[in-house]
Amino acid sequence: MNKPDNLPTISDVVLEKANKTPMRPPDPARMMNVGPDFTPSYLGNLRSRSTGGPRGPVTTGRGGPRRSQQGPRKDTRKIFTSLSLGEDIQLNKAEKAWKPRVKKSTQSHTEEVAEDDDPEQAKTAELFKRLRSILNKLTPQKFQDLMKQVQDLTIDTEERLKGTIDLIFEKAISEPNFSVAYANMCRCLMGLKVPATDKPGVLVNFRKLLLNRCQKEFEKEEDDDEIFERKQKEMEVAKEGEEQERLRVALQNARDQARRHSMGNIKFIGELFKLKMLTEAIMHDCVVKLLKNHDEESLECLCRLFSTIGKDLDFEKTKPRMDQYFAQIDKIIKEKKTSSRIRFMLQDVLDLRRSNWVPRRGDQGPKTIDQIHKEAELEEQKEMMKVQQIMSRGGGGGGGGGGGGRRDMGGNMGGRGSHPQGGRGTSQPQEGGWISVPISKNRPIDTSLISKITKVMSRC
Repeated sequence: MNKPDNLPTISDVVLEKANKTPMRPPDPARMMNVGPDFTPSYLGNLRSRSTGGPRGPVTTGRGGPRRSQQGPRKDTRKIFTSLSLGEDIQLNKAEKAWKPRVKKSTQSHTEEVAEDDDPEQAKTAELFKRLRSILNKLTPQKFQDLMKQVQDLTIDTEERLKGTIDLIFEKAISEPNFSVAYANMCRCLMGLKVPATDKPGVLVNFRKLLLNRCQKEFEKEEDDDEIFERKQKEMEVAKEGEEQERLRVALQNARDQARRHSMGNIKFIGELFKLKMLTEAIMHDCVVKLLKNHDEESLECLCRLFSTIGKDLDFEKTKPRMDQYFAQIDKIIKEKKTSSRIRFMLQDVLDLRRSNWVPRRGDQGPKTIDQIHKEAELEEQKEMMKVQQIMSRGGGGGGGGGGGGRRDMGGNMGGRGSHPQGGRGTSQPQEGGWISVPISKNRPIDTSLISKITKVMSRC
């Protein structure tokens, strides 16, 4: 056997004594790229040879050289560190950053306070902040406690009183389901009076400012129509595409918002009338204005108003006037110039008056926990009564005999003549728990069906 070529002698590989030859000095460039070199000394410096050593170039899985053998990077990574950790770094702020609507008004008001440095303005801003927090928590269950907190607030200027009314009014029309609670809150604050800012010695009260706010919102329809017409023209002039679609969506959103505000306002006005904060003459004026406008939004508001206050507005003294209103409504229904949805709403109002203002469904507004528990108990009692009625009807059958010699679940034979001791008037369970229902003797038997029987069923 011959030794293969290109292999060192055995004495160079396996030595009798330790090799005292010092290792070659490390290559700094190699240390930076691939780390320390542990190549044996007898192989020499591989970097001086062609790439890869005796077995050719060292390649990766795809045939290219390793990352460590590709040479130095073209761009070196740099790390920038701050000279001081306590340095104040300012973040970039957008000029038109998005902010919530409430935050915008609050922030602008806070900036004005900071500029003016007026302690009274700071107190006013703090008052509105606390009132907004109380209104966000308002429920029928917590009304008494939250009302005490509102009455403890310092509302002693006309600016604070107007701001309080605006906050309550905006919450009432945006949450019509809670309009009863907000109307009761206004009733509790009705006697609040503060000195006027422009007229010394004159007092302004809560009720007058609230009525002015409601009237302003009720008569806002003309201003809304002008805004809608202007947006409609802008949409028609705009080029077809994304810009026109954006204007169309903005116009639709504005109309929907105006409709919700109108419905919430008319609901809130009705609740104030039920609490005697508005007079009967004001309500008749509202009905006449809504009937004159034959647009669908006004007719929908009219239906909401009658469903809210119709019972309190329809009595013997005002019956002729109410008859005129409903004759006009009937005429609008028969003309069929409105959509079917509005006609059905008007018809529901007519039916509601015919039923003496008793709605088909109960009040669907928010309720207290005690009311919910009482309703649950009443529902449970109704279910129990239904079960008892079904049991009493099922227990009033005939005798307990079976039919045709069939066996019951307990294996007992049952015949027409076999009755338990309870008599023919009762059907009692047998041993296996099976209740056999007897066949009535008066039931007629069709004899023509007997000839059609082809197979006699065997006993089970």
